[in-house]
Amino acid sequence: MHVIEAIDQLRGKALAPIYVMFGESDYWTDQWVNAVTERAREVYGDVERVDLGRQEAVSGNQVLTAWNTPNLWGKAQVFCLDQVSRASGVAEALRAIAGHRADGRHLLLRERKPQPGSRREFSAPVIEVGPPAAARWRKWTAAMAGARGVKLSTDGLGALVRLIPQDGYHLEHELEKMRLADQKGLWTHEEVLAAVLPEMGEQAVWAVTDALMTKDPARLAGNLSRALDQGKTPVMLLALLGRQLAQLRRARDAASPAAFQAAEKLPDFVCRKIIQAAHHWSPEELATAIFWTADLDRWFKQSLGDPRVALTEYVVLILSRGSHERRTGS
Repeated sequence: MHVIEAIDQLRGKALAPIYVMFGESDYWTDQWVNAVTERAREVYGDVERVDLGRQEAVSGNQVLTAWNTPNLWGKAQVFCLDQVSRASGVAEALRAIAGHRADGRHLLLRERKPQPGSRREFSAPVIEVGPPAAARWRKWTAAMAGARGVKLSTDGLGALVRLIPQDGYHLEHELEKMRLADQKGLWTHEEVLAAVLPEMGEQAVWAVTDALMTKDPARLAGNLSRALDQGKTPVMLLALLGRQLAQLRRARDAASPAAFQAAEKLPDFVCRKIIQAAHHWSPEELATAIFWTADLDRWFKQSLGDPRVALTEYVVLILSRGSHERRTGS
């Protein structure tokens, strides 16, 4: 069942010990994990949430260590394990965990694409964490608006759904802008069109990371500016850029193209593109860029200034430093 339906059914119900999620959407994954965590808080009180595998692959030993580490501050734990099949030993660890279930401990497994046997192996409810059907998305949009006190006319809701047909992060960003606008009365079709930035397709988002990989300053600046104008948050874009830099470093360090593809679990054409781009980055450039990424992430979390300005300066510095080092040999 889709995550929207699953959230509706979760209210007031007992939690299953294990859930299996399939889908590419981080937004809908987060919605389900948040819903399970909130339901666990209603049942148990304090809940510890443990996230594994979203940013990088984990080993079976890491999974077992996390599972066997007790929560000292509460009665429950929610474990979210992303990309289950990416590392050896994880399947065995999960089978061991499934055989030793405990009250107050819930395991949420996610695969981007269905894996053979995953549904049967764990005898767990299956949650689809992908874009919903149009009718469900319209209902979700109305609910998100209502939760923020944003009142939409029927044609205003229709306009919002057409402008933002599936990107939940962008929807919430625009609804927050509408809430802060303190609109009196209903938001009509014309008012929504005037105020809301349309959703930016995923292809346009990846254009930002592609421009980074190929070290194209003009294209990166233009794509980054468009992404920000379309409502993509600096924090999310920084995470994508940081993830791409880390992938470039792993491509440089890999023993062979085949080893890199096996480790990353990516299509062949994507791996070829990353490996080719990695040769244009020196180890020193990547180390510096990744360090600055982590530093800027901390800066964002401490709210030390305008994130948009900081992110723009960050990408300029990364590319200009590389150009300077190649010219001077420093």
